[in-house]
Amino acid sequence: MKRLSRFLGFLGALFVSGSVSSGLTIPASEDTTSFQKQITTAANTGSLLTVDATHTGFVYFNLDDIPKGTTIRLARLRVYLPSMTAKGKGLSVHLVTGPWNEVADGAEPKYDATPIVKMDADKLGSRRFVTVNVTGAVQNWINLKAVNEGFALVSIPMGVTSQAPANVAIAAKEGINFGLPAQLEIELADEIKVGPEGPAGVQGPRGLQGVAGPQGPQGPQGPRGLQGIQGPKGDSAALSKGSISSEQLSAAAIQSIVEAALKAVKPLISGTAGFAPGMVRVLGGTLPSTSDFAGVTVADFKIGKYEVTWGEWKAVREWAVLNGYGDLAGVGGGKGDFYPVAYVSWYEVVKWCNAKSEKEGKTPVYQGNGATLKTGVAWPTVNPSATGYRLPTEAEWEWAALGGRQTHGYKYSGSHDWDSVAWLAMNSPDGTKVVGTKTANELGIHDMTGNVREWCWDPVSFQSPYRFSRGYSFGHNPETASVLLRLDYHDPIYGVNDLGFRVACISTP
Repeated sequence: MKRLSRFLGFLGALFVSGSVSSGLTIPASEDTTSFQKQITTAANTGSLLTVDATHTGFVYFNLDDIPKGTTIRLARLRVYLPSMTAKGKGLSVHLVTGPWNEVADGAEPKYDATPIVKMDADKLGSRRFVTVNVTGAVQNWINLKAVNEGFALVSIPMGVTSQAPANVAIAAKEGINFGLPAQLEIELADEIKVGPEGPAGVQGPRGLQGVAGPQGPQGPQGPRGLQGIQGPKGDSAALSKGSISSEQLSAAAIQSIVEAALKAVKPLISGTAGFAPGMVRVLGGTLPSTSDFAGVTVADFKIGKYEVTWGEWKAVREWAVLNGYGDLAGVGGGKGDFYPVAYVSWYEVVKWCNAKSEKEGKTPVYQGNGATLKTGVAWPTVNPSATGYRLPTEAEWEWAALGGRQTHGYKYSGSHDWDSVAWLAMNSPDGTKVVGTKTANELGIHDMTGNVREWCWDPVSFQSPYRFSRGYSFGHNPETASVLLRLDYHDPIYGVNDLGFRVACISTP
């Protein structure tokens, strides 16, 4: 088969939880641009797909790993526009009906004349994501009601007017400068269930009870064995001398281990909670001279042991939408419940933090217009004494990533060996991994290098709304992933495929 198949984490989610409640993010397997109805191999080597009056963009997504007949709750096509010279009437999205190959010269493939959806002109802009609903098309492909040949993106003709038609650049999968190929964000149905249980059969008659045999004589007691060597003295705080026998101690120890193990894995086997979040207390201190924050002192605080997972995001989001946080409906994405959430904007994250705080009975941190920030994109103010969840400042994030007072001065968070602590482009070319599967740093915190970049609180400046992210991701190489590097900042209104976050809060006893 000419297109490479990608493992989407589907079976992994099914194994852990017994059901699928997953968001799958599928990058384009093929993409290209035609010019005056022709495709050339050269069109597939650039970092951009041009869509204008003479160019049409084509994208294809491999769906082979989704079982046929799976119910799709939502499917969204998402593209990133690094630049734009004209909005025109926007773009239209069409179903491709003819075969094509991104590396084959020839005529562009056929596509339906009638679009399935439009990207309105007011959604277009430089450095902007555009997302449209393509659920019907994807469901038909999964149900084998139509052949999947992907989508065509077309500049809508202007007709008789002096205004220029849409002229945009879309990030291609070969674009190392952007790393933001077209994506399909798919939400599967909540569960894959077996069919209903059939009625119970008629119970047969109970058989006759057999006659008990005679009890045999008790054998003689064997000789007493030699006394073993006395073991080391136990912790008196854990066990009072003479209160439990060695046999009872073994049973108690085993029971304690079993109970602790069950408690630890309960969130995992339930399939509802995502990764058990956990917070690590970080004692304050002063950033080193090698940092851009040299001399800055941070107070004690707590920070998430793991990046926020797709499972935890959804659990809070469901509560939030029912409690006044309407902006969060349908927001976010992830490979599975135990993978980090991505595609979340800075504003969506701070509102989610408020929702998580309220859900757990804590005081929300972020305020807008004198009330808890629940909707909109008002630049929030902070209640510094609030007990709720928030984003870490850059200085806090860096202090925790370096290992705080226990730092060994590692280049990456937890080691000089990036492969032992981080999911980066060299060992994770297919995207995110389950959180916490690499070695933690000195404070027991995972994934502060790699997996996904993490939103921080700090703006670029007092005048700029852009916000910093830290930690780098599966899209970055080790040489650019040092803990101390701070090169990434983003528009707070838009999410990115490799950008998530972890929560922080004040340090309370």
